[in-house]
Amino acid sequence: MQRKYWTVIFLLFLSLTSQQVRGQMGDKMVPHLGFMYEIVDLKDPIQNDLSRVFYTFSLGTYYTLGHKNDVVSVGVDPSVNFGFNLVSNVTGSETGLNLVVQVPVFLMGRFGANATKYNQQKFGVGAGIGGVYTFFREGIVKQRSSAINPSAVAEITFMSGGGPLTIRAHVSLFNPTATLTFPSGSVDFNEFRTIGFGLIYGL
Repeated sequence: MQRKYWTVIFLLFLSLTSQQVRGQMGDKMVPHLGFMYEIVDLKDPIQNDLSRVFYTFSLGTYYTLGHKNDVVSVGVDPSVNFGFNLVSNVTGSETGLNLVVQVPVFLMGRFGANATKYNQQKFGVGAGIGGVYTFFREGIVKQRSSAINPSAVAEITFMSGGGPLTIRAHVSLFNPTATLTFPSGSVDFNEFRTIGFGLIYGL
């Protein structure tokens, strides 16, 4: 009987602790969703350059690591961008699905709007550095490639009637080598570059 009593107390303690942890995490998170225009370039002095454009849906959150009076903050911002488009070959006889998945993760500083969940200022700015993992696949020719780019991000936020609206842009700081793979073989490129910009809506 005593053992059951302590088991009940332990379970209640775990329940209360988990609720407190969830509450603290919720206070530190500034979730967002939006749309990004992503450019992926593969470049090589010998091979023909390959450039692709994707329109992506973005979902992520800014997690505050520290702040000063909800006005200035430092945090980490992970996101997932997913996009696709339908393309046809020259004759129009075949249609394929082009797919891109990106995972940007940035260590950021913010000032003003969106610095924390509780900031009420009308205007804000942010900047940071991190990395962007990109994978894309082309449906018709069935070729694919991926790379991780060290990148920088900058943003401007305006408070609107529906909540914070952020204009965001990121650019790769270093362009690694990459391999473009297709059914009959592969091609190596000297540079894999990513650039993106779009609109992010705070939730």
